[in-house]
Amino acid sequence: MFWAAIVVSVLLVTIVLALKYFVLPNVESYQGDIISRVAAASGMDVSASAIRGGWSGFRPYIELENVVFREPAKSTARDRVAGTEALRLPRLHASLSWWSLLIGQLRFADVSLIGPELALSRRKDGLLYFAGRALNAPREEQDDGRLVEWLLEQSGLEIQRATFAWTDELTPGPSLQFTDVGVHIEKGLSGHVFGLTATPPAALARLIEMRGKLRLQKNEGRWWAVGSMYAAATDTNFAELRVHMPVSDTLQAGFGNVRTWIDIDSTASLPKVAGMAVAPIAAFDPIRAITADVSLVNTRAQLSPDVATLNIARLAGRIEYKAQEGGFTIGSKALELRTREGVTLPPADFSLTMLNQSSAATAKGEITGSGIDLKVMSALLEYFPVPKDIRAITGRFGPRGVVRKSSLAWSGYLDKPSSFRINGAMTDFAMNADGNTPGISGFTGTVEGDDKGGKFTVASKALQLDIPNLMRAPLNFDSLD
Repeated sequence: MFWAAIVVSVLLVTIVLALKYFVLPNVESYQGDIISRVAAASGMDVSASAIRGGWSGFRPYIELENVVFREPAKSTARDRVAGTEALRLPRLHASLSWWSLLIGQLRFADVSLIGPELALSRRKDGLLYFAGRALNAPREEQDDGRLVEWLLEQSGLEIQRATFAWTDELTPGPSLQFTDVGVHIEKGLSGHVFGLTATPPAALARLIEMRGKLRLQKNEGRWWAVGSMYAAATDTNFAELRVHMPVSDTLQAGFGNVRTWIDIDSTASLPKVAGMAVAPIAAFDPIRAITADVSLVNTRAQLSPDVATLNIARLAGRIEYKAQEGGFTIGSKALELRTREGVTLPPADFSLTMLNQSSAATAKGEITGSGIDLKVMSALLEYFPVPKDIRAITGRFGPRGVVRKSSLAWSGYLDKPSSFRINGAMTDFAMNADGNTPGISGFTGTVEGDDKGGKFTVASKALQLDIPNLMRAPLNFDSLD
C-alpha cells in the first residue's frame, strides 16, 4: 500500500511537471488533438482559429478563440446539411479536470463561454431547437444532441456577456433579442444548479432572473426535467410577451412585477378533471406546483374559454396552484383585487380543491377562506373557472357577509353531496331562501357540523330568518346570543 501511494504520487508529479513545462507552453502544437477530442465528445465538426494554455491556481487551462461547431460530414439528418454552422463561440475558456487524465475523456472542471451569440427556437413542428438539434424529440442519428450533453456533463458551465435570440414560428412576432445574458450551471450528484440573468427588450421587461435546481435526463432523444426553480420579471408587459412566446390565453394583457417559485416534473401525467374547464390546468403543464407573488396593473385575463374576461385595475398578493392525484388545488393569500368596473376585493385568503370529479362516487372537494367578502366573491365567480354547479348555487342563494377562517368540505358533487363538513366564523352573513332551505341575514357567529348535525354560536344584532314553507313573513330579532 505504501509503495502504491509512492507510485501514484510520483505519477501525479510527473504529469503536473509535464503539463507545466512541456504541454501548456507548446499547446499550439496539440491544437489538432484537442479539437478532435472536442469534436468526438460533441458529435460535431469543430474548428478554432487560435489556442492558448496556462495555469489558474493549481489547475491548467486552455483557451480557444473563434470556436465553430458545424454539422458533421456524415450527417444524414433531413434538415441539416453537412458543414452547416450550428454554433459559434468567440472565446472558450476551460480549466482541465484532473479526472480527465485518469478516465481518458476530455472533461473540464469548468467551462466559460465569453460573448457567444446563442439562439433557441420553436419551429412549426412544435419542437424546441438549439444548435440545429431538437431538444424534445427522438434523435435522428447517433450524434444528435451530444453537444448539449457534453456541455451539461461539465462540472461547471458559465456563459458571460452573451446575447440570446428566441424565435417562435408559431407566434406572429419577430425574434426576441436578449443582451447581457449571464448563465452559471454547476453539476452535482443530485442534479444541475443554475442561475440566469438577462436584459430583455425595453418594450418587454426591465430584467429577468432565474435560478433553481433540476435533474435532467434524456430518454429516446428527448429531454425530461424534474426539480424546482425561481423566476422573477421586473416591469413586465405581458401583452408584448404574448406576441413572442407561447403564453397561455389566460393572461391577455398586464404590466407589473412577478416572482414565481415553480416545481417541474415533465415525466408526470397531467391531472384529469372531468365536469369542468381544464384549460387553466393544461396551461401549467409540466408545472406541478407554482407560487406567484404578483403586483400588476391594467391587467386583462380570461381564466377559461367559457368564462368572462376579467379586467383588473390592480392585482396584488400571492397566487398558488398545485397538481394532485386526480385533481388540483388553486388558492390565494392576502390577494387584493380591484376591477375596472369598481368591484374591490380586500386582502383575502382562498383555496379550492377538486379531486376525482369523473364520478359522484369518488368526487370530493373543499373550499377554504378567510377575510372574504362573499358578495364581492359572488360577483367575481363568473370570471373564475369553477364548476357550473358552484356558480348556479351561488346565484340561487346570493351569499353576503364576511367569512373568517372557514372551510366547507364535501364528498360527491357539490350540488348533491353525499356528505359534507362545515366549520367557520362569519360576520353579517346572509343568504336567500331557496326551496326547503331557509334564508338568513344579519348572522354573526360560528358554525360547526356535518350532514348528520352540528352546532352554532350566535352573537347577532338585527337577525332575520326567512322560512317561507312555514311562515308568511320573516322572523326578526333585535339581538340573539
